Amino acid sequence: MAGLDETTISQILRRGKTSTPRPDTLRLIADALGGSYDKMLVLAGHLPEPAATDDAELDRLARELRQRWQRIKANNPAAMEEYERLVIIQADAFETATSAATSLMEEENEIAKPE
Repeated sequence: MAGLDETTISQILRRGKTSTPRPDTLRLIADALGGSYDKMLVLAGHLPEPAATDDAELDRLARELRQRWQRIKANNPAAMEEYERLVIIQADAFETATSAATSLMEEENEIAKPE
């Protein structure tokens, strides 16, 4: 499979028979299976788990953002337009990050399911 020796694949599948797969091995597996290379790196312990943000923290950040927005609007209406553009950019980035984190969690759940 994907340029990997059958012995290597067998050792990976029989946990404890080999050390943690190397990143280059994980890349080959991810490419062959159409999986997420980054997620495989996390599962193998080469990368840390992405940090999770809870709902209370998100609410606090949203309140703080609204307060800052109102102060800027009151003090400098011209700056408000620039600030609104920055908020939209940040919101889009947050939505993208949230979507990616959700996808990673779904992939992890699928990988972790016993067959």
